[in-house]
Amino acid sequence: MHKLTEPLGPKIIYEDNQLIIIIKPPCMPSVPDGSKDPSAYDWIKSYIKESMGKPGNVFLGTFQRLDRPASGILAFSRTSKSAKRMTDKMKAGRIKKAYLALTEGRPKKNQGKATLWLCKDKKRNMVHLCRADQGLKAISEWKVLMCNNGNCLVLVHPLTGRPHQVRATLSALRAPIMGDIKYGAKHPLKDRSIALHAAMLSFNHPTQKKGMAFL
Repeated sequence: MHKLTEPLGPKIIYEDNQLIIIIKPPCMPSVPDGSKDPSAYDWIKSYIKESMGKPGNVFLGTFQRLDRPASGILAFSRTSKSAKRMTDKMKAGRIKKAYLALTEGRPKKNQGKATLWLCKDKKRNMVHLCRADQGLKAISEWKVLMCNNGNCLVLVHPLTGRPHQVRATLSALRAPIMGDIKYGAKHPLKDRSIALHAAMLSFNHPTQKKGMAFL
């Protein structure tokens, strides 16, 4: 796959024997995909193997992902126990997330709660609005933080974890994310990223009795 620019490497912001948390750069896959480009998953496995001097295969579990063109906080599990517990937390809605997006246009309201029904188009790797009996329910809270020259900074809290949920929600609000031509933006960004950043992630540690929040 041709890329205009190579993504910068991830930045590690937290690690212990159960978890590793990074800032994923835009245009880097979260996990290996059909492009065969280096992914955050591959990068972290190499980092653990080299820094810890571990022979053989390194375990790394996934329980969340970020879309390739987006950037932000991304967490992985370093043990199977952590992976199972974090996956269960994700399914139960006990992992909280927030995103910042720069949009083309302004939603009609300054804040609100959007409920959509989304169907996946696997061939085009995107979702579209559909009937309740056909799709998955996607609920998001959003708030406009500021606007300038027709572009807005919007904070989005997804209350469910559907693929492309934030992107589809802002598109439905007539304020698509800058660069996100799949969901209605007029122009791509030069590096093919989109102006979407995973800005907050919070949960209870999988083995310790403590809450954790990353901003």
